[in-house]
Amino acid sequence: MAKKKKAAVVAAQLRRGEKSPDDIRRQADTLREQVGELLGLAQAMDDLQMETLVVDGVTKIERGVKLVDEFVANLEAAISKEKRQRRRDG
Repeated sequence: MAKKKKAAVVAAQLRRGEKSPDDIRRQADTLREQVGELLGLAQAMDDLQMETLVVDGVTKIERGVKLVDEFVANLEAAISKEKRQRRRDG
């Protein structure tokens, strides 16, 4: 049982970490670049008049979008928590 508890603590430590505004901006820039690539690929498919295409790893994009949504929600919650704490501290 102690091994499971230790593993849970390690997992929580890996999930939590500090991010600066610059870190967030860099990640947003990376996402913006990826969006541009995706739009370019969609345009290439349109140019070739492809209605659909079989793609390996097709569910990865949905999982990735979900993870980004979850991270954004966690970031919003952390900011709200910090705001409340600062108001309490005066």
